[in-house]
Amino acid sequence: LGGFTTTAAAFHPTRRDPRIAAAVSIAGPSAMFAPSFFANARIPFLMIAGDADAIVDYGANAAPILEKLAYGGALITVAGGSHAGFLPVSDGLMRIFGNPDRIGCWALTRRLEGAVEENPFAELGGEAEGVISVQRSRPCANGAAPRAIAAGRQQMITTLALRAFFESVWAGEEEARARAARFLAETLPENFSEASYQGIPPRPPARKAELIAAPAYPGAPGALPIAPPADEPRRPLRIDAPPPDYLPHLPELGPNTEP
Repeated sequence: LGGFTTTAAAFHPTRRDPRIAAAVSIAGPSAMFAPSFFANARIPFLMIAGDADAIVDYGANAAPILEKLAYGGALITVAGGSHAGFLPVSDGLMRIFGNPDRIGCWALTRRLEGAVEENPFAELGGEAEGVISVQRSRPCANGAAPRAIAAGRQQMITTLALRAFFESVWAGEEEARARAARFLAETLPENFSEASYQGIPPRPPARKAELIAAPAYPGAPGALPIAPPADEPRRPLRIDAPPPDYLPHLPELGPNTEP
């Protein structure tokens, strides 16, 4: 699924898939989603985006995401990360363009030239569903795509972030979940200068049903563990565990080393 589809399937009030227990949006549009949209499901959520994305504007979509998340979540920003750089096909000949979005922008511009302006999100509803009307600019409307980091390095950061995020949700032991959360928040940015982490702690659930919907949540270091309802035993999440040794070779990599 694309980032937009994943977000819609996870949080839409009537069309969400209740089987989704955690969600990651990679470079997905989110400017049209109000805070109320994210209040429809209490599930762990991570946004991964590049600030050199010429197709889905980082400032309008990823940058404000933490202000919208009703139950907490996190944002991994890849400095110099492009939109197409998340695709394996970009780690090849497309590197000669400096930013693989330049090819995507060329194709999109040709396709959209003369096209009738339509609201592609109309079927999702309106303000009652948490979908707001925003001033949308066309993809690649901000001028030439800036130079991006190597797509292979961008994908390495993304793969590690995905692995750590999902392990922080579904690892069988509390200690393992805590290690994964710490890796995502601290170790990954320490080893990759292009990666930065921003997170907000989850809001305590108001109802037992909310806890059942997402019994495990990735807690950022320093965040208080989620308080379960009174009729549930308290099992606090450890947040002081050391990070996992995912990449013992990372200290040998410099910040600009390409894979």
